[in-house]
Amino acid sequence: MTHGELERFKTLLLQKKAEYEKMLKTSKDNQVGNFSSFYSNELSNYDNHPADMASDLYEAEKSLSMEASAKRKLYLINKALEKIEKGIYGICISCKR
Repeated sequence: MTHGELERFKTLLLQKKAEYEKMLKTSKDNQVGNFSSFYSNELSNYDNHPADMASDLYEAEKSLSMEASAKRKLYLINKALEKIEKGIYGICISCKR
């Protein structure tokens, strides 16, 4: 792999890293609290419709899933950037080609 190709991949990885970090920061800033603490502050769930509670739970789980996915992608991006720095990016782990 040429030096120019490595620099191009590094630039793309750094852009994606910034996107995921921004997304994680935004999701944490917008997060009111977790689902259990949200409903535990109310004296009674009597006035809450079950569908509303289900919608809130769905949104909380979706948010957690998206956060976990972004963290995993950030981890993989960081590993790729480490490989670029070590000079082993693009080399197969098994056959070393």
